[in-house]
Amino acid sequence: MPNTNVIILSNGRRLADRNYVEGLARLGHSHLTVAVALYADVDSLHDEIVDVKGAFGDTIRGLYNLALYGFVIEIRVVLLSLNYRRLPKIADFIYSNMPFASHVAFMGMETTGLAAKNLERVWVDPFYYRQQLEKACGYLSRRMIPVSVYNLPLCVLPPSLWTFARKSISEWKNIYLPECQLCGVKAKCGGFFESSGVRRSAYISPIGY
Repeated sequence: MPNTNVIILSNGRRLADRNYVEGLARLGHSHLTVAVALYADVDSLHDEIVDVKGAFGDTIRGLYNLALYGFVIEIRVVLLSLNYRRLPKIADFIYSNMPFASHVAFMGMETTGLAAKNLERVWVDPFYYRQQLEKACGYLSRRMIPVSVYNLPLCVLPPSLWTFARKSISEWKNIYLPECQLCGVKAKCGGFFESSGVRRSAYISPIGY
């Protein structure tokens, strides 16, 4: 399917093998994006979050291998209690070391799987990282690196971030809450994961017209 847009989601570790990336490049798919999860700007924190020693080094090598072979690269930063205070530093790290990134996505956490099992360790109300997220998005945007905010409703974001917010949740698991019916910007809002009933922001409220 050479004309189909394909996104490969990866932690980047397998991509540290240059031969593997070279083989992927030989496929010659013209509509392929590789989206790599990066959780921090320092190895100790990234490795702690993914619980694998050396994962940060593998991920960075993977990103450079992708760049070497000309892939379209998206960097995804999932927003957690463990990393949100470093968002401006993560943005600076990406710009300083990976200016080849075609897109950076800051992603609200979906509370399923391992996230649900470790909720008390990783959850933070999105309202509390508004300022750090605003600084990180502004920093990258001013430096002409396309940036988006995924998986977060508009009511927990300052208006300055609305231009970056995307309707990113797949339709089959996207819901709106009863209070959303009174919201004046519902049509522009990405809503919630159906799984978000496990833990939601305490600051969800309808926005006036």
